[in-house]
Amino acid sequence: MSEPPPTGRESSPASVEPASVYREAATFVAWGAVIILLAHGVEVASAGAPNWTALAIRAVWAGTLLAVAAMLRTGRRSIAFPGAAIGILSSAALDLALLWATGRSASPLLAFTPVLVMVLPFVAFDAVWLGLAAGGLLLAGTGFMMIADGVSLGSFLSVVNAGGGALVCGWLLARAFERSRQAERRRREELADAVASIRTLRGMLPLCAWCRRVRSDAGYWEGIEAYISSHSDATFTHGICQDCEREHFPNLAGEPGSPGEAAGANANPGVVVAERTP
Repeated sequence: MSEPPPTGRESSPASVEPASVYREAATFVAWGAVIILLAHGVEVASAGAPNWTALAIRAVWAGTLLAVAAMLRTGRRSIAFPGAAIGILSSAALDLALLWATGRSASPLLAFTPVLVMVLPFVAFDAVWLGLAAGGLLLAGTGFMMIADGVSLGSFLSVVNAGGGALVCGWLLARAFERSRQAERRRREELADAVASIRTLRGMLPLCAWCRRVRSDAGYWEGIEAYISSHSDATFTHGICQDCEREHFPNLAGEPGSPGEAAGANANPGVVVAERTP
């Protein structure tokens, strides 16, 4: 039996699921751009005067993230993946520039570095290695600033320990998210297979007019019981109707307890009953 031809509106779960993840990430990235701009007030309150270089860096960072969000919003991997790579690498580089412009190792944003180091691998859902590389770059750049400024060993080890732990946490979160994606993809594919099987049984069955066998998708003829059992959860039990009993077993017809009499008590002549297994 042939299945109905696919339409242009249909798409596989494997292609739909990443697209929806890209669109959800676009919202997350857009909110990140807003937070980066609003956080400039914290710098002003800490320094007592606006830092125009830092504000310019924030404006470039926010604009980049908004452009990346627009690329992710398309849901197309050929556009969204390069956008995600730009957003991740530029976030690491611009955060280092922001630290340099706001006091380097004395910057009030230094405590934010471990947080961003953890976020980058997690948001790199389609290429965790890219987020890990960007997080490592950010952590190494921050350590270089601290060494150049001659901070104490304790302060340096504190930042390195926090950043390293954040990097591991980001990697673990990314792995957990990827496992969840794979499980959801398998569930959707199984559901699509089940729907396709139901659609096959609802179609037109090519049935031989003489032997009553069914032609399969591969072109082979097989018994109707075997075909239905292989395409559904139904199994068959066989009896004999009253007409066939009278024709083939005239000596048993009408006797108490005969198969035809038992079948005729609850069924119409000529009806074949199929039982469904629990």
